[in-house]
Amino acid sequence: MVIRTLIFLLMLSSCKFNKSDKRVNKSTIIAEIENLKTEEEKQSFLENIYERDQDIRNELTNVLSSFSQKSEEYDQFLLKMIEIDNSNLEKIKQYLIAHGHPSMKLHSEKACATPCLVIHHAIKMKPREELFSYLYKGYIQGDIKPGAFSLYLNRFHEKKFGNRYKMSNPYREEDLIQNLIEKLGLMIITN
Repeated sequence: MVIRTLIFLLMLSSCKFNKSDKRVNKSTIIAEIENLKTEEEKQSFLENIYERDQDIRNELTNVLSSFSQKSEEYDQFLLKMIEIDNSNLEKIKQYLIAHGHPSMKLHSEKACATPCLVIHHAIKMKPREELFSYLYKGYIQGDIKPGAFSLYLNRFHEKKFGNRYKMSNPYREEDLIQNLIEKLGLMIITN
């Protein structure tokens, strides 16, 4: 399994992306987000990203039941999933920059969960670090559940240090979150 993951990461890093396509895609995303005028439009935008994220993961179950992890079909599916995850991540990044974290007062629970979910699925560390302050603010304002936020931070820890962070029981979720923030060296910006 480790060898398969390494091969996949090598395959991913060898993928070539046309930089002009990336710029067009980013500018299209920015334009789409700028056109979100109402809270209902923002909610729908976020919920669509959530559905895309979950649909591709549900499709993974079907692919695994039909094809071996050593098959070309599986490799192609993983590339498709990465493409969707990268697109979703760019959309969330631009949304957060333009509108901040969604609020439970104005948006559905699904819409509020979307940024954390999408960033949680990011392959690289950089987006986790860059977008942390938006998620932290969402957590502090009660728009992200403590369990979802600690899961995001623990996955971050696992990617950075190679293992899950463990605390002795009993502990409060808030203590786990604070310890993970400190261990990860994340800066808390409160404005």
